[in-house]
Amino acid sequence: MKLNLQNIALSAFAAALILSSCSNNGGDGKTGDTTPPETLSVTGVKIKGQSFLMPSPMIIASIIKKSGALYDKNMLNPTASLPNYGDATKAALNLGVYGADLGYITMYENTGDAMEYYKTVVQLG
Repeated sequence: MKLNLQNIALSAFAAALILSSCSNNGGDGKTGDTTPPETLSVTGVKIKGQSFLMPSPMIIASIIKKSGALYDKNMLNPTASLPNYGDATKAALNLGVYGADLGYITMYENTGDAMEYYKTVVQLG
């Protein structure tokens, strides 16, 4: 598999978003945030001195869905690829990829695929 800078940056972005979502932001302790994706904040990340503003995977999935695109499982990273991510770097990058995929699946309310990808995210985590 040929890794290019764009794929690495996208994976790092997704991993950063997942990690930042784990922080306590002073919420009321309720689960199941019902904030519309359009109103969610954009995450800022600094890489090698450069600042980047990146939308969450849910915002991106919302934009894709609003464009009228149909759900396409072929766009996702296959869960069968999980054994290929044995070292820590590959696991961390693909945790972000699978997290973004899970956001996409959730936006389209595909429960069967969501459970499969959730299990994969848990295994990588």
